[in-house]
Amino acid sequence: MMNLCPYETAVLGTSSFCNLFTASEWASYSYQLDLQFYGDYGFGSPSGRAQGIGYVIELASRLKSHVLTSPIANINVTYDSNPSTFPLHQPLYMDMSHDDVIVSVIAALGMEYFNFGPNGMPGNITGSEVPLNRTFKLNEIAPFGARLVTEVWKCPAPVAEKGFGELGAVVYENPDLSQVNGTKEFVRWVLNEMPVPVQGVVGCEGAKNGFCPLEGFLSGVPSMYKKAQYEKACEVGVEGSGMVGDGCPE
Repeated sequence: MMNLCPYETAVLGTSSFCNLFTASEWASYSYQLDLQFYGDYGFGSPSGRAQGIGYVIELASRLKSHVLTSPIANINVTYDSNPSTFPLHQPLYMDMSHDDVIVSVIAALGMEYFNFGPNGMPGNITGSEVPLNRTFKLNEIAPFGARLVTEVWKCPAPVAEKGFGELGAVVYENPDLSQVNGTKEFVRWVLNEMPVPVQGVVGCEGAKNGFCPLEGFLSGVPSMYKKAQYEKACEVGVEGSGMVGDGCPE
């Protein structure tokens, strides 16, 4: 019945099931979903990074404008080696997937902001013990219609050197900097319209205001793949139970 509340609300605009439960019960329900997704797809899962690393590899390939011709991790090389099914040189790419994929991509990138800690998220607790200081909240990470956007910015060197503090007012038409010398490219991840901190993302050390040097991110992808331990996590299997601390086999 608790599941019916959000589903009916999303489809119909309201649901009679929502008022059946107290605020404390909803807090426990929310945390139960946090535990499920964190432990199955995120930093708490020994295969959390491995599940999302294929998307990261595809993202890097698109940013470098080349197809993938060799099998690696969980990519579909039949699609990714063919420009007609893995198009390049586009201003916009859109991938549609499940909510859990966003969680695993965050883990594969290594975004430490969403990592609860070395022992995973605590379970077997009462409603009053739900940790309020957690930064992993599924209803904020993957609500209905969740969007994780990778933006590519080309900026004049003075703006980049000052940490993007002089971006100025919002513009709705990107300036053409193709003929401008001294520019630098950056990537920034925006989750549900909010920029994401990039601490922990290899190659983004020293990034300011969430802007990671594009060259740095691309150079860090091989380390992300190594960290994910895809073969061990997804093909050989991992013994033991319970949560891990960093989204990979320990």
